[in-house]
Parts: sequence; structure tokens; C-alpha cells
Amino acid sequence: MGRVMDPQHVSLTWWAFATLGWEPGADARAALEAAAVRVGPNMVSQDVTNIIFAHATLMRMPEVATDG
Repeated sequence: MGRVMDPQHVSLTWWAFATLGWEPGADARAALEAAAVRVGPNMVSQDVTNIIFAHATLMRMPEVATDG
């Protein structure tokens, strides 16, 4: 799923989970997080806002990626 998603797909999928009040399962979450990292450089402000909204609505903080 995540390998073919563009920035809008990723952000709207996170938004949909949050709007429904559903925490994505482990596999879906891993796919969405990997896709977000992959498409992050191409995101527009609305994509970023949707993902922040989703995490805030689901009452959790996104994990911070670090190098090394």
C-alpha cells in the first residue's frame, strides 16, 4: 500500500483514521509512516497539517526520525 502512495494519499489516510477515531493497526501504521518519510519532501502544507491533525486527534505524538 505505502509504496504507491503520494503525499496526498498519505495525509488523507491519516486524516481518515483520525476522523473515524481509529488508531491504525501495526501494519497500516508502519506502512503509513514509511510512506510519509518517502514522500515527505514533496508534501505541501495541507498534507503536513492533515498528518499533524491526525496525530493530535488520536492523542499521540508522532515518532521523531533520527539518523544513526
